[in-house]
Amino acid sequence: MARKQSIDKLSQSKDLLLSIIDNTTAVIYAKDLSGRYILINKRYEDLFTISREEITGKKDIDIFPDKTAKAFFENDQKVILHKKPIEFEETVPHDDGLHTYISLKFPIYDEKEEIYAVCGISTDITERKAIEEELRKKTARLSESEEKYRQLFSTESDAIILIDAKSRQIVDVNDAALHLYGYSKEEFLELSHNDITAEPEKSNISVDKTLKGEMKRIPHRYHRKKDGTIFSTEISVGYFKWKDRHIICGIIRDTTELRQTLEALGRRESELMEKSSSLEEINTALKVLLSKRDDDKKEVQENIVSNVRNLILPCIEKLKKSGPTNEQMTTIEIMESYINEIASPFYKELSSKYIGLTPTEIKIANLIREGKTTKEISEMLFLSTNTIIFHRHNIRKKLKIKNKKINLRAYLTTIY
Repeated sequence: MARKQSIDKLSQSKDLLLSIIDNTTAVIYAKDLSGRYILINKRYEDLFTISREEITGKKDIDIFPDKTAKAFFENDQKVILHKKPIEFEETVPHDDGLHTYISLKFPIYDEKEEIYAVCGISTDITERKAIEEELRKKTARLSESEEKYRQLFSTESDAIILIDAKSRQIVDVNDAALHLYGYSKEEFLELSHNDITAEPEKSNISVDKTLKGEMKRIPHRYHRKKDGTIFSTEISVGYFKWKDRHIICGIIRDTTELRQTLEALGRRESELMEKSSSLEEINTALKVLLSKRDDDKKEVQENIVSNVRNLILPCIEKLKKSGPTNEQMTTIEIMESYINEIASPFYKELSSKYIGLTPTEIKIANLIREGKTTKEISEMLFLSTNTIIFHRHNIRKKLKIKNKKINLRAYLTTIY
């Protein structure tokens, strides 16, 4: 019962894990240390038109062009070598052309704290990159095409915030920023950069690097909404000159769902490892119990057969030869028949060890195996010693050990 419950729980955990990764918009996959795929989510299947069954066991070289596969392999090796996550942009060929992804790769450890797989989570930013590029072009000549910039600015689905580089005051936001942070337009324009970040020191360092042209993307930063909620963001940054002011432009995307998915994956991975370990312990215990049961069964069978042959049947044979009346002989024969019927299943199992031997030879072989001498066997079976010697020769012949220096009792012990 405990084993079945453990298996059911493990199956439910796997189903829940697959449900989580299949319902995210990110591409999620896992590969073993040799680069062979062991898991992909529904988004991966849809984008690359390949099923889980088709991709399992394959490498990137089997799916993508050599150059792309080589880049994927090198990034996997970085994770395995340095034993820590890496984030990067990568270009992947699709049927409709090249797509750009923001990817996070990280190691997965087993119960011995050893890496056994690499997991990747990638977000397609091709459209956003195009918008960012367009936005950069538009903001570079804002004074000439402010109307077009305003149209792009207002329709962008990601939050856009413009900040005065000198005062760090917010000078403009789009509708997506209002929705994400929960402020009205008027409230936003009263805020500074430090009012929306939950990590002021890190954010100020990022602003300085942006003004120096050293930073274009902030992969992870925590921001704060109007109601105090802290959430995870990914930010693309740049700056331009507008009406004699240096303006920092931040395009902010809420990555809370992605981070939650990563955390859920980590938790489920730990739970699966714990349940797998528990199942192994249960299986080991069951094997020990089954082995003990088989040993006990064999011992009972041996005892029954030995007692029937050595204690009961010799007594019955003596009764037969004691001159019983016809009525007594009938009773003795009925008794012998019942005893043989009860012991017959065990005789059959023992007989399979001695294929080709007659019933009498099987009796003699078992008595030899139990250490009985020729004289003792002749007395127990009411046969002459010469007859027992004759059967011993036949047994050796049928067991193919005649004329060989092999002890018959020792040999019989090894095959039983």
